[in-house]
Amino acid sequence: MKANIKWVVIAWLTAGAIDILSAILILGKGNALGVLKYVASGLIGKSAFEPGVQTAFLGLGVHFFVAAFWTLIYYSFYFKVGFDRLPFWISAPMTGLFIFLMMGFVINPSISQVAPRKPFTVSQLPNMALNAFILAYAFGGTLKYFASKVYSS
Repeated sequence: MKANIKWVVIAWLTAGAIDILSAILILGKGNALGVLKYVASGLIGKSAFEPGVQTAFLGLGVHFFVAAFWTLIYYSFYFKVGFDRLPFWISAPMTGLFIFLMMGFVINPSISQVAPRKPFTVSQLPNMALNAFILAYAFGGTLKYFASKVYSS
């Protein structure tokens, strides 16, 4: 089935906006510059935290680039994985957990310009669960919601 590009773009921008706003409001406690600079630091290292807003814009661009990547992956595999047959309450958490694990343990460690991840401790679980939950509703929920529009004729 062919995807409607207009709805793919709308789904991408919506999921990306929900995700970054959630990260800013929930994880960053309203510190937009700090969150966006943190995103940019994965690409350019500690220099992202220097004064100014330029790196925050870079972080926003990186974030939406990554959001586009996951949106394309989701819709490319939507039927192959069987998300079309799964209810929302199953596919959304599966998507969020997959993105969380791939970003946290494969992609970010491979490209990050900041210090390597510290060894896992149980105290990290609440923050990890919150991150996975945000990804579940921001990406899993949003992309599943838009799937009927993306694949309508």
